[in-house]
Amino acid sequence: MLRAVFCVVFICILANASLLSAQESDHVVKANRIISRANPPITIKVDKRLRYVGKIDFPLKGIARVERFIFVEPDTGQHVRRMVVAQFEGFLPNNNEIYRYKVKTPVVLGGTEYQHNTLFYDDAATGSEEPEAESAKTRAFVTANGYALEKQLMMSRFARVVDEAKRHELILFYFENLSASGNDLATLSRNDQDNPEAKAAAEALLKRALKAFKVRPLPAEKR
Repeated sequence: MLRAVFCVVFICILANASLLSAQESDHVVKANRIISRANPPITIKVDKRLRYVGKIDFPLKGIARVERFIFVEPDTGQHVRRMVVAQFEGFLPNNNEIYRYKVKTPVVLGGTEYQHNTLFYDDAATGSEEPEAESAKTRAFVTANGYALEKQLMMSRFARVVDEAKRHELILFYFENLSASGNDLATLSRNDQDNPEAKAAAEALLKRALKAFKVRPLPAEKR
């Protein structure tokens, strides 16, 4: 029985790997600029003070493909001060799922609205709870490349569905250490209807995020 279960799991892993390898990437990085030829056709120029660490590419929950491009700004001790992540995600051919969310709190990037939200959270704890998800894989990748990432982070997140079929999405993340805010996690995550500390921190983080990267449409002749 155990051998049969092992074989089924192994076959599923191979199937997902085959689906990923069969899909070529439409996204490359050149001189701190992400060039995306499709889904969507844009460029993302990242502040040159952030170093490109690399890309991680993996299946998510067996139904989607994730490509994460990771940039960090460390101090002299390789301690990460801030991080930018561009996540291109799309459902695999093995399912008929679509992205269903709406843009309720918009921020315009490159002439297009993105759903925006801010999160104050324990990234290390999130990674421990979901070791196969994005946070854990990103933390492991950054650490493996010689950088130290604090446990508690602030995140400014921008997301949109990028195709008519609603099968692909782009999510842009800007991270800073929560310790840099001068507040603790309990204060910033307090579930008040009007939390002045969280509101001020979120507004300041958004302003810094919008200076960390710029989104532009990709000219048709370069697609």
